[in-house]
Amino acid sequence: MDKEDFIILDESYLPQMAELYKEAFTGEPWNDDWSDSIQLNEYMKDISGAYGALNYGLLIAGKLVCMSVGKINHWWEGTNYNIEELCVSSAY
Repeated sequence: MDKEDFIILDESYLPQMAELYKEAFTGEPWNDDWSDSIQLNEYMKDISGAYGALNYGLLIAGKLVCMSVGKINHWWEGTNYNIEELCVSSAY
C-alpha cells in the first residue's frame, strides 16, 4: 500500500496544485480551458495565497491527488473555513 499524507499545502506545492486543478477541470463535465499555464498559475496563486489562506492536500506516494483550497473567515458567529476549490485526481 502506498504511503498517504494529509498535509497543509504551502507555496512550494503550487506547481502540483496547478497540475491537479488542470487535470480535474479540463475534462468532463466542466471542460475548462486551462491551456494557458501562466493564467492557471496566477489563478492558483490568487486563491491559495489570500489573507487567511488554508490549503489542504492529500499526498499518495508523494503525489498530490486531492486538494482543498480555501481560507479562514472570522464571522460574528465564529470562525469558518470557506472552500474556494476542491478537487480529486481522476485516477482516484
